[in-house]
Amino acid sequence: MTGSGGSPPVRRVLGSAPASVVRAVRLMYVRAGVGIVGLLVLLATKDSLRRQIQHRHPTLSGTRLAAATNAGVLVGLVTGSLFILIYVALAVLVRRGEQWARTVALALAGLGALVALVSLAQPKAVPTRAVTLLGAFVDVAIIWFLTRRATGEFFHPGDPDGR
Repeated sequence: MTGSGGSPPVRRVLGSAPASVVRAVRLMYVRAGVGIVGLLVLLATKDSLRRQIQHRHPTLSGTRLAAATNAGVLVGLVTGSLFILIYVALAVLVRRGEQWARTVALALAGLGALVALVSLAQPKAVPTRAVTLLGAFVDVAIIWFLTRRATGEFFHPGDPDGR
């Protein structure tokens, strides 16, 4: 197995990650925790979701309204759980020094921050909005730490630009 340019892959000592990588990894675990809180808030605010659906679709029967609400909650639980698992896996891989995991983590954090900003324009229960904003702040912090010079040097040793 070879690294870029046909050279052998760089093996990093687990304790050798700079503080910026360690902080980013910790924040990725925090982000997973915020995701878990988000799932709990989703379950706790199910009635708010039902009211939003009813407001947007006043002609839905009680059975269809319940089905739409349950489908929304199920989709939220499944996608939220997947993102939590992805964040935890990426945290482990970023800590190991996998550049592709850093790239994916940056993309995921950027997407999370963007979605949070867009969601501010939509009506949401206060707890949902609070968890969304907290997640966005953590996403921005993850981006900050994963783009520091020391982080770049960790992922690209020997590159004078650390890119």
